Amino acid sequence: MALSPRNLLIITLNALRGNPIRSALTTVGIFMGVLAVNGTLQVQTISQGLIARQLNAQIAPQLFTWIDPGITSREQAQAIARLGGVEAIANDAWGWFGPVSRQGREVMTMTLLVTPNFADFNGLKVVAGRFFTPQEMQDFRPVGVLDQAAAAQLFPDADPINQTLIAQGDAYRIVGVIEMKPFEQDGQTYSMLLVPLSLAHAQAGQERIGSFSLRPTDWRNLEAQQAEWLELLAARFPDRDFGAWHNAEAIAEQHDILTLISRGLFGVGLVALVISGVGIANITFASVIERTPEIGLRRAIGATQGDILWQFLLEAVILSMIGGMSAIAVVDGTTRIVAATFDLPYTFQLETAAMSLGIAIAVGAGSSFVPARRASRIEPMSALRSE
Repeated sequence: MALSPRNLLIITLNALRGNPIRSALTTVGIFMGVLAVNGTLQVQTISQGLIARQLNAQIAPQLFTWIDPGITSREQAQAIARLGGVEAIANDAWGWFGPVSRQGREVMTMTLLVTPNFADFNGLKVVAGRFFTPQEMQDFRPVGVLDQAAAAQLFPDADPINQTLIAQGDAYRIVGVIEMKPFEQDGQTYSMLLVPLSLAHAQAGQERIGSFSLRPTDWRNLEAQQAEWLELLAARFPDRDFGAWHNAEAIAEQHDILTLISRGLFGVGLVALVISGVGIANITFASVIERTPEIGLRRAIGATQGDILWQFLLEAVILSMIGGMSAIAVVDGTTRIVAATFDLPYTFQLETAAMSLGIAIAVGAGSSFVPARRASRIEPMSALRSE
């Protein structure tokens, strides 16, 4: 008659307590293997967090394009439809570098003429007011959006919303403020003033798109997409000058390096787990030989082959869980200390812990299956005679 799960668990725990050295060796083997695997997964988690932090610190990854002479909206749509893998598009035109003034105060800015979706396209946060609307662009209204630095300098004691400033002799009504860092060029720091692209079209007397940006569905594919886009432009507009570049090259290179390191470390961790599995199998084989008389006696008093098999497997699973959870706790604690010391992005990932623990249990149970099956097939009489 087969043992109940409760009795099987009690017998298994007693067996583990009765063989502390064997139990400890098995647990340490699993501990070391899971330590390597979970540590590798945490490195990958931190690397992904670092890349996300860098992406958040700049405008969204995108493919910039300029073309001279410009193209119409229809030509642009036809070209992009052939490219594929494009999540969004934003048109813009370089304006000018120069001072923007209000009541005696000046700030050096770059004025950029953009479409109303510029902020959403680039992942920019509007911290006051709003971005200008498609209707304002259609009506050629002289409205503008400033970055925080320029707004703080030009309006130190006033709300900038609906205030007027002067740029290149023209007046612009400020409708919003965005969170965007000033940038440097040739040693000069510039803030940003964004105005409707339709103003450039009005000055030129025609709607021509000379520069625009494409946001891909997968930023890691920007290099290949840039090459494909240049080929497409060469075929579609052979009589025009054009160029394209993207802003995620450094991040893409870092991502590739971190991915390669993570894969290497993960491979080392898997090797460590395999070595642990071999050690567990050897320990279990030795345990079977050592406990042959005990197995024979239990079989003689009614234990089934399934009882013996499940006892050895349950021993391995319990020790694997102890070793795995201990390793996960050690890695989590160590990673938190390192992350706090070096200002690294880290949060405990339940999925990572579950994967590590699952691997530990699979290795422990898998390594013990053959010796456990051998133990379950021991004949009672031959086992008792070997005592």
